[in-house]
Amino acid sequence: MVAHTARLPVDAQSLAQAFTAWLRKSTPAGSRAMPAESVFSVNDAMVTLDATRASRLIRNGLDAGSVDELVLLLGLAKKEDLSHALNANSTSLWRWARDNKPLPGQTVEQILRSMQLQLFAADVFGGVEPARTWLQKPHPMLDGLAPSDFADNEFGAQKVRGMLAGLKYGGVA
Repeated sequence: MVAHTARLPVDAQSLAQAFTAWLRKSTPAGSRAMPAESVFSVNDAMVTLDATRASRLIRNGLDAGSVDELVLLLGLAKKEDLSHALNANSTSLWRWARDNKPLPGQTVEQILRSMQLQLFAADVFGGVEPARTWLQKPHPMLDGLAPSDFADNEFGAQKVRGMLAGLKYGGVA
């Protein structure tokens, strides 16, 4: 687990670096996946996810051995919140981690989706903490769900990204 004394990311760029380090560590040795550091890129101080490389990572998989580090990295309060955030069965998730098994593609996709939303929100709100606060607060435009909960599938994530784009570029959310 990441030590609580470790410096926590404060902006989108440092969060992208922390996500990249975790992805690099979790990419199976000998994998044909692109290097994890190339999944996120920074252009004009905005962090983006390369869809082609992300898709390749999803197909090739990630090792579950360091999945417990995601609790702190994703800003979750406790270990039990991770299975909820990833839409994964808790027993299976921790068994995969214990045995360092590959994560299923849908779990890898949810990890990348969560990372992408946090990065976009950190860019919009100017920091990781305000982004996480917004992502965790129930919102009336999302049937009273928190944006992070509403984004548990690609359609919900599209709506949340649209709301974030509206906030960034002058719309309403």
